[in-house]
Amino acid sequence: STLYRSLETQVATRTQQIRTAAEVAQFATSSTSQDELLQKTVQLIVERFNFDYSAIFLLDEFKEYAVLQKAYSVESQFEVKREHNHLPVGTGSIVGMVASSNRPYVAADIANDPYYLPVTELPLTRSEAVIPMSIGDQVLGVLDVQSNKINAFEADSVTTLQTLAHQIASALQNISLLENTRVDLQATFALYQASHRIAESNTTQEVLNALTDTIQHTPFISALLEVTANG
Repeated sequence: STLYRSLETQVATRTQQIRTAAEVAQFATSSTSQDELLQKTVQLIVERFNFDYSAIFLLDEFKEYAVLQKAYSVESQFEVKREHNHLPVGTGSIVGMVASSNRPYVAADIANDPYYLPVTELPLTRSEAVIPMSIGDQVLGVLDVQSNKINAFEADSVTTLQTLAHQIASALQNISLLENTRVDLQATFALYQASHRIAESNTTQEVLNALTDTIQHTPFISALLEVTANG
């Protein structure tokens, strides 16, 4: 009877995790906002997986630091700020190590783990799982999940978290491509408008005004230089 109840609990937990993964996947495919996607993900992981803390770090432009983007705690019920939110890629923390190796890492008992970096805001943490969010060899960030229980991360849970991490990485890439497309379209439209104004200009000053208005609305650092009569 005890074994049966234990198996029932495991099946129910696993089913809930798979449903959560499917829900995140559905949200990820429809989301066009990175901020909204990350906040929803960390919140669902805490609430549906019964873990105590979840956070997402993204790598900076030069792949040197993992920067905290969103975090959620079961105790605070709102976004959590933490002391270590800018971690070097490499040694010094589990987050940095996973970002460098592109391999998941589980600290079953943080008291005996040499890579665990204590966080002042999370004094009750007893175990931690950190999963890379990557597409092939390209690491975009890491998913950090913590629990107040020792050995909280079973193999099935880690597998589901890996699935979630891959889904988030794909969604982030899609959102980035969408943002780049928007910027390209805006730049193309601005150039079209400038060309039209220049073609209709009758004086040098009108041409300069058209160019000035255009470069002020581009995402670049620009300068317009005019050659004067005296050279």
